Amino acid sequence: MSHLDPATLLDYWTRDLSPAEVDDVEAHLFACDACTAEAERYASIAAAFRAFLPPAIGPEQLAELRAQGLAIEENSFAPGTRTTVTFPARLDLMIHRLAGLDLVTAERVELTVRSATAGVVHHDPFAPFDAARGEVLIACQKHFAMFPHDIVFDVDVHRPGAPSVRSTYEIPHVFAGVSDAAP
Repeated sequence: MSHLDPATLLDYWTRDLSPAEVDDVEAHLFACDACTAEAERYASIAAAFRAFLPPAIGPEQLAELRAQGLAIEENSFAPGTRTTVTFPARLDLMIHRLAGLDLVTAERVELTVRSATAGVVHHDPFAPFDAARGEVLIACQKHFAMFPHDIVFDVDVHRPGAPSVRSTYEIPHVFAGVSDAAP
C-alpha cells in the first residue's frame, strides 16, 4: 500500500479537498497506521495555526480569552526598562502590558517585535491599543519559545500632524519547561 503524500495530508487538514477526496483520504487513514500517525502531526500543526494569536491584541480579545478559561498571567512594563520574564509551563498565555504611553490622541500605533541580536521578528503597522489605559497588550504564547529570547518591543505612536514617538521595552524571555525553547 502506498502512503499519502504530504500535500494531500495538508490539504485534508486545511479543508482544501473535495468531498470525494476527503472520503478517499479517510478510507486510506482507516487502513494505514503510518499515514494516520503522519496525519496526526498535520492535525497538530493545523490546530496551532487556528489557535494563533497575533502578538498585539485588544482589550476585547483579552476578555474573550479570559472567558475561554485560559491560564493567563499579566505583567506591566514601563518604557525604557529591561525586565526578564519567565513563562511558566502551566500557562497558556502571558499578557505583557506595555504601559506608560500617551495614546489619547493617537491615530495609530505601530509595533515592532525584534530580537536584540537577530533583528525584526514581527511588524504590525496598525497594532491594537487601549487609549484610555495608555497601553498596548502583548499576547506571549508558548510557541514563541522557538523565537530568539532577547525580545525588544518598539512602540511608535502616531498622532495627526506630529512626529511619531517611540517607546522601547526590552523584555528577555525564559520559557520554563518548554522543550523546544531556543538557547
